[in-house]
Amino acid sequence: DSQQESQEEFQSALERLTTLINFDGGELQDAYNQLNDDYESSLQAANDVSTNINKVEDVADALFEEWRDELEQYKSASLKRESNKKLQTTERQFSQLLRSMRSAESKMEPVLSSLKDNVLYLKHNLN
Repeated sequence: DSQQESQEEFQSALERLTTLINFDGGELQDAYNQLNDDYESSLQAANDVSTNINKVEDVADALFEEWRDELEQYKSASLKRESNKKLQTTERQFSQLLRSMRSAESKMEPVLSSLKDNVLYLKHNLN
């Protein structure tokens, strides 16, 4: 959900940037203020995504650790073996999911960086 919100924030900011590139007169200060607000919102959304990914990773780590600890409670070797197989499969699947989330997260920084550059450039042109 946070990733979707971040994507919408980025899209809104990029649309405003495109409008500014084609800007012809008008209230440059207002345009700067709006673009800067878009940047700040996008930055916050990206930070929220990172925070949420970290929380998901922390919870998963705790759950996997608990599962590993509980394996020792099995008396049945076959049930223990099956549970361990499921644990390993689940950890692999989660690892793939986490890589996908981190990949999406890493793609936000270059967009934010470019947007920030344009905000600064516009700010310096107000003088």
